[in-house]
Amino acid sequence: MKKIVAKTLQEAITQASLELGCSVTELDYEIIQTPSKGFFGMGKKDAIIVATLLKTHPENPPLTASQTIQTPAPTIENEPKPSSQSSLQTHSLDIGNSSIDAVFFKDTPDPAKIAQEIQNELVALFAFMPYRIDKIEVSVYDSQTLLIILDGQDSALLIGEKGYRYKALSYLLFNWIHPKYGYNIRLEIAQFLKNQEEAMDVYLKNIITNVYETGKAQTKPLDGVLAYIALKKLREIFPNKYVSFRTNALNERYIIVSDFIRNE
Repeated sequence: MKKIVAKTLQEAITQASLELGCSVTELDYEIIQTPSKGFFGMGKKDAIIVATLLKTHPENPPLTASQTIQTPAPTIENEPKPSSQSSLQTHSLDIGNSSIDAVFFKDTPDPAKIAQEIQNELVALFAFMPYRIDKIEVSVYDSQTLLIILDGQDSALLIGEKGYRYKALSYLLFNWIHPKYGYNIRLEIAQFLKNQEEAMDVYLKNIITNVYETGKAQTKPLDGVLAYIALKKLREIFPNKYVSFRTNALNERYIIVSDFIRNE
């Protein structure tokens, strides 16, 4: 049992699912206190819930005296001794029933079924949130990645200023999906990721040219999702270069590309 305190009920439910390591559909929770904004900040109250896991497998009741299973006493009968040939057949190995089959022929999870399961849980999750998101789709992007597409009237609210909410939501989804299913995620909200990648491709052309000509380069300060998109693309293009974040005097992040320092 977990007591969760958050600003909204949606945040409390989401936090409870993360702490208990389950989806929101597997939660059983009781609302102790509903949130209130108060009046000009006075009397403000947070949401408080007490959450537990749903009990999906009820325990079997103990057997009563009348239900006690009685086993008959074994009887001993004189049987003819088997021949040597039948004895060999009796003690031969039954390969078909071997536990080896369970190890080597164990069914692997179907990626399409995993994607559908995650999609169903996301639909249930967003049903608790005050966002109008009409499109929730999950599909297989590649052998290691699932594509999550969200779209609707409130897509901009999910993205947030400079993509900060997008980054936070992507982080939460990854920390739920990767430990449980072993997949990375590619989150697309109203083509936000696609537009950011296209804009970064245009900007990085001069950076890439400088690296080829001088062996090193430095980007301008980058915010939010753009910084991670640029870092990923530059590392893919220059796998033998040192590509990393740096911070300037204004605490702004930029990326440098240079040669690795070798100790000789």
